[in-house]
Amino acid sequence: MHKNKIFKKLFLPLLFVFCILISSCPNPFLEKLLKPFFTDIVYYHAGYYNGDPVYWVNGVMTKLELPFRISGENVYINAITASGDTVYTTGYYKNQYQSDAGVYWINEKIFEIMPANISAESSKGIAITVSDNKIYIAGEYIPVGPNAQNTPFFWVDGLLTELSASSYNTWVASITVSDSDVYVAGVWYDSNYTNAYGCYWVNGNRTDFPLNLTFNGVYDITLSGSSVYISALSYYGSVFYFNNDSSSWYNLNDPPGMSYASVPNSITVYKNIFYTAGCVIEKDLYGAPDWGKYHAAYWINSEHQQIFLPDNEINSFVDAIELHEDNIYKAGWCNVIDGGITSALLVSWVNGEPTVLGKTELAEKEYHSFIQIRYN
Repeated sequence: MHKNKIFKKLFLPLLFVFCILISSCPNPFLEKLLKPFFTDIVYYHAGYYNGDPVYWVNGVMTKLELPFRISGENVYINAITASGDTVYTTGYYKNQYQSDAGVYWINEKIFEIMPANISAESSKGIAITVSDNKIYIAGEYIPVGPNAQNTPFFWVDGLLTELSASSYNTWVASITVSDSDVYVAGVWYDSNYTNAYGCYWVNGNRTDFPLNLTFNGVYDITLSGSSVYISALSYYGSVFYFNNDSSSWYNLNDPPGMSYASVPNSITVYKNIFYTAGCVIEKDLYGAPDWGKYHAAYWINSEHQQIFLPDNEINSFVDAIELHEDNIYKAGWCNVIDGGITSALLVSWVNGEPTVLGKTELAEKEYHSFIQIRYN
């Protein structure tokens, strides 16, 4: 009883004063105090509107700055990412000589990628990420000179590092950063350009996938602990590859029906389970892939999961996937036809349920997405 009286005399008045102070403090203080309890899932899409390059944040559009005397139809976006309130995109444009010139944007402002001390016949920005306020870009360039080959590189705040390549052309697909180590995924071709082999680099040093596997494409790279996870499409179907002092791969199961292959555009790892997202390709009447018919899909480990699509869908794909508190968030695009008019929809999914965030015209270019899990 005595302890109870002490509790009432000391603790309850303090609690009352604390509540008064909290209620009288400005909102920013409350937000900072309660930051761990509030989360935003922010969806980013990069594409085109009236022929010009743009990006959307949760469906709100911003037009990207164009290069000097270059029209929007000659600008191509290859990737989008974000850090805090800042949006980063990368790609290239075709100059007056029809050569490619790599660029990146910070919000809507445009910058050239290639350093002034490197002479390039052409260049492209392919993938972009941000870590510790530094911008990292994976790209390719062809140097000026006879018999020049496509040269892969990663770029950090203006400093370009060439990646060790095969004797023949090499392409990059994705980039990620862990501490000060830079990881890039890509492919290289044999001398006849008949076979492509997957690989990844750590700080410029290349590791090849098993050479008994050939690839139609390598798409994304992510890390979990000491393991490197890469999503790719081999000639034998979609595969998932990881490296942890050894290598192994897994076929992603195609959904039943008319699908020919699974294309995993994006990969993430959560609680030791890997999640991939992309699309499935339909078969034609002869059992071959019909690359013009593709539909959004995702997988948990190797198992295909149900996903719902907007009405009147023609083609669709998922380009980004993230996990938070056991919910699966995805972002991508859906081409639809309505009243004879074809449009591209900006779509997000929570688990399998879609939400349309915006709409633009269908363009004969690639569209890209990114998801940021942000604490406010």
